[in-house]
Amino acid sequence: MNRKLYLILCIILSVLLTKQVSAQKAAIANTNMISVNADNFREGFLKSNHTYVIKTPVNLKSNTVRLPQNVTLKFEPGGYLLNGTVVGNNTGIVAPDRLIFKRNITISGTWNIAKATSDWFDCAKNGYSIDYKTFLAYDFNGTKDFGYKYNGKLYRAGTSPNVNWTDDTYPLNQLLNLKAKHTVITKGIYMVRPIENTLNEQTFTMQDYALRLRNADNCTLEINGTLKMIVATQSTYYLLIIYNSKNFTLTGTGKLEGDIYEHAGTTGEWGFLFHGAGLVDFKHSNLTYEGAWGDGVFISYGRIKMSTAESYNYNHHHKNLTINLCRRNGLVYELGDNVVIENCQFDGHKSRRGTPTYAGIDIEPFWKGAVPIFNCKNINVKNSTFKNYMFGPAVRYERVMGGTIEGNTFSWNAHDISVGQCYPEFEKNPLQTAVTPKRDFIEIFNNRSDSSAYFLVTSDLNPNKVKAYNNKIYDCSGYIFSQGNFMLFEFYNNTIVNAPELGITLTGDVIKMNNNSFKNVIKFFGMDKKTFINSNYKFDKSKVAPKVFEFKNNKVL
Repeated sequence: MNRKLYLILCIILSVLLTKQVSAQKAAIANTNMISVNADNFREGFLKSNHTYVIKTPVNLKSNTVRLPQNVTLKFEPGGYLLNGTVVGNNTGIVAPDRLIFKRNITISGTWNIAKATSDWFDCAKNGYSIDYKTFLAYDFNGTKDFGYKYNGKLYRAGTSPNVNWTDDTYPLNQLLNLKAKHTVITKGIYMVRPIENTLNEQTFTMQDYALRLRNADNCTLEINGTLKMIVATQSTYYLLIIYNSKNFTLTGTGKLEGDIYEHAGTTGEWGFLFHGAGLVDFKHSNLTYEGAWGDGVFISYGRIKMSTAESYNYNHHHKNLTINLCRRNGLVYELGDNVVIENCQFDGHKSRRGTPTYAGIDIEPFWKGAVPIFNCKNINVKNSTFKNYMFGPAVRYERVMGGTIEGNTFSWNAHDISVGQCYPEFEKNPLQTAVTPKRDFIEIFNNRSDSSAYFLVTSDLNPNKVKAYNNKIYDCSGYIFSQGNFMLFEFYNNTIVNAPELGITLTGDVIKMNNNSFKNVIKFFGMDKKTFINSNYKFDKSKVAPKVFEFKNNKVL
């Protein structure tokens, strides 16, 4: 036999052997793929490592079915589960994007699913959404009060529109119980009942209140619909809660909408749309948050019993978010390091009712009396817009150890930027989790401000280290600086056009204001520009003049 013929025979034998092995595998697969119905979908009949095909409705008759290990449930047209509890055990699902779980199904246990969708669950998606721009002061029979419009009809604040809707909280929580690597909430308006009062361990077992995830490492939640909060009656409540998760992504084209329009109470500040804690390597993008009674996004230490390390938030990236009309703040950090907030849109909606601190972004490490003292480190806000924060700062940094505010656009705010007690400390590493480098400054640069009352407000009690450069400030109605107690302040290469006064006070250790351009700035710290420039910088309005002050190479027109 020549070599060529030998090679041809080897190839033919190899092909035949491959087909035989494939046929054997197919036979085994067919043996392990079993159709089930209401009679045999039960413990004792189901075996590990099998695929069970569901072609018809399977009524569990209020029973609990604990699946054996490594089972796959394959749903075909007309097949779904109802009326009972299914406990997964590394269970897979093969199904199209249609109903496979009726409303009275409970999901628990462990599941192994690449992608799950809300279309699998019996969600009504028949809620309503209110345009936040209609939340204004209106005349109600001669009395001015806040109200809103829905479908062209005016409603007084504290009342709800006459809409028949269905609570989708329970089926959505069953979706989250699958803990798929990629969970999608599809388009539609879902009514979600918030959980009220203080959070505890029971929070994560309740199915009828709030959407919640915990220990969801390497998972993505994609929200493309609207999660509309059902009206709450308390002052503390939450819509979406995500705790103790690493490499978690929260994204989508959808919206989380609060109850500010309909909330019957008049006090309190803790009605939050999204609450996160213990998130490491967290990515957050593209979503819209509107109408929160408290904060749109609230990142903090855990509100349940958690160790400090479990509460730690580190390496967060917020991008392309839209946050409108939140009664307290748009986005808040009580605990977090290495945070980037970029390309986001914040609208305080100036006519709203509110509660302090009225900010777009509020970095407020948990209270000063905490032991150990909390500081937030390396916080960066860039390329975002902030408008209509008429009662507080657009961006507030308190006890922030290093960070930037860069490339942002501010307009019609009471304060564009507020800093307090922002100066370097050596990292004490109280969390025993990560050590961040010592940072010397809050840097404020390449921003533009139009028609705000103040550009930079600092506490006269808390020292700061700040650099502000390459900013353009137009039509300020108050002061460029309101108060100022600086360990070190460098203000250079800025352009200021049209302001009644540069500042009220400027105190501290070293102040350098060089290479700036001032046009139509009427007064400099209580003095006209000529007196100020020739006065050796003795500030009439300052409590204590700076120890070192420079004012060089400035264009004062």
